[in-house]
Amino acid sequence: SPSLKILNLNSNRFIGAIGWRAFSTCFQSLALEELDLSMTRIDDEADLANTLANMPTLKSLKLTGIESITATGWIAFSAVLSNPNSALKKLDLSINTIGD
Repeated sequence: SPSLKILNLNSNRFIGAIGWRAFSTCFQSLALEELDLSMTRIDDEADLANTLANMPTLKSLKLTGIESITATGWIAFSAVLSNPNSALKKLDLSINTIGD
């Protein structure tokens, strides 16, 4: 539904890169404001940063406990944070192994 504002996929351990890419194609028709992808198996191959960059209405993002994203993926994700068109106001990255 185009009126969907909140999507919680928390603890869906079966969502990995392939599932995320399939899911993300429908996000372009939504005006999501809150997204929770905590405890999923999303990894660098999911191209999370690219999808999030195309979600200008997203205000709250929760990515806790995603162990499969490497430093490379987090660096790509940082571009989302510097996007001047982003509406993001709340970000939760707790319980991650963000390294350099």
